[in-house]
Amino acid sequence: MSSTNIKRLFLTLSIFLLIILGCNSNKKQITYGISPYQDTILPIVAEKQGWYKTEGLDVKIKILEWGDVMNSLAGGAVDIAIQNFNSFQAVYNNINEKGGDVIFYFPYFIFKGTAIMARDTTKFKTINYFLNLYPNNREKAIVETVKQLKGRVVITTKGTEMEQIVLSAMNKAGLKESDVKIIHALPADGLNAFLHGDGDFYSGGVTERTEARKHGAIELIETSDLNPPVVDGLVTTEKFAKEHKKELNKIIKLWFKTIQWMEEDLDKRSKLVIEYLSSVSSTKYTLDEYKYTWFHTEVFPRNIDEVNNLTLQPNSYYYWKNSWDSNNQFLISEKKISKPVPYTAFWGEKIYNIINEN
Repeated sequence: MSSTNIKRLFLTLSIFLLIILGCNSNKKQITYGISPYQDTILPIVAEKQGWYKTEGLDVKIKILEWGDVMNSLAGGAVDIAIQNFNSFQAVYNNINEKGGDVIFYFPYFIFKGTAIMARDTTKFKTINYFLNLYPNNREKAIVETVKQLKGRVVITTKGTEMEQIVLSAMNKAGLKESDVKIIHALPADGLNAFLHGDGDFYSGGVTERTEARKHGAIELIETSDLNPPVVDGLVTTEKFAKEHKKELNKIIKLWFKTIQWMEEDLDKRSKLVIEYLSSVSSTKYTLDEYKYTWFHTEVFPRNIDEVNNLTLQPNSYYYWKNSWDSNNQFLISEKKISKPVPYTAFWGEKIYNIINEN
């Protein structure tokens, strides 16, 4: 090969490398905020399986306390995250009126598992006790269950569904703020305090419930006894959504690929999640405990069509507007927000149509 041809080849290779490096440098790293719970931790599966890279995505997982998710999103610490209607709506107006543009991008699953836990199982009676006592009067059973909070201390997490169940329960039973002492703490801190003797009751999600049960606590009452089930899903900012449609659609599809992959062999594949959870949370799930939460406290659609049927259709029990309206009413009644969070903050129907068309 002549020196001229060698120079041409070298020049061609140099240009090719510059193009490749340029493409790589332009690829946006997406910071994905997830919380250390049995459901919201699931994006770790796609990372461990290498699916993000296969799809040409540069995803960085960031573990967040549940109460920090929305502020982290609004402040730019994460680009996307998993959150639910309750916590999203509680801060939406405050964030967006200060220049933020957070949106609820797409629903992932239904969570049914927040509960108020009681430590003294000899003193306090569960809702099942009162349902047996008043088999024809469910409302009375709920009221009598919640009345046990009067004069007691409840540990919960401010601005989350963990607080919402406490306030909803108090409202059902006609209890005033002065009737119950509420202590706010991050979920893990509150659980630790409860397990070490602080408070009479603790309000937590499945992870905290599982750990509390290991220490002898019982569920006094669950969210499903009081309110519509909780819708969880992907949240982001409007700016990020508009600039990264393809990446977000890939991330959504990988979520459902994860659900399908897990359910193909939950006995074996949940090990990955259980082991990871044990390294980042206070609860160490057994296989049976994890399977129980999967089948009894969650509803996991396996694809976007199932999401459509489950949450986007008006005739569904889990129709998103029912939960959205219920949360707005609750948050306004408790003076957590001064006006309803608009439907336009929910992009689920729009995004479903876009993905479905592709």
